[in-house]
Amino acid sequence: MSSALGERQVEDGIHALAQERFGIERYWHRRLVADLPRVFERVQQHFRAVAEITGAQLYAFAQRAAHEAGWTFSGAIAGHVVGEFSHNRWPGDKELMWISAHNPASMQAPDHLGRERHWILEIHLVDRAGGLRRVLRAAAVR
Repeated sequence: MSSALGERQVEDGIHALAQERFGIERYWHRRLVADLPRVFERVQQHFRAVAEITGAQLYAFAQRAAHEAGWTFSGAIAGHVVGEFSHNRWPGDKELMWISAHNPASMQAPDHLGRERHWILEIHLVDRAGGLRRVLRAAAVR
């Protein structure tokens, strides 16, 4: 799109593209802009409120929060541990480094060196009708 276009023209162009490529006729982007941060905040607040929450429990909560907001949660994970690069080389079960249905461990458990772990929360939303996907990532540290 040209930089000479006004905001309304850009919005109309996005709407036309969404309709042409995905068959979307409603203004999905406004709802997404409103819902994505709300779902993220709700999941982050739950993480902070439940002292010994497991990765599997937070993942299930993220799925429910997305569903209750009218979206489908599409991520295989809802986040992961962050640390020295590359944390993928750390010893132990890699699934314990993800916020996923396969992580039964407390997210407050220390890392392999006994240090506090820090997490990135990722919210993956898909519009049920149109299939458009959006992701919001931010640090979720207690």
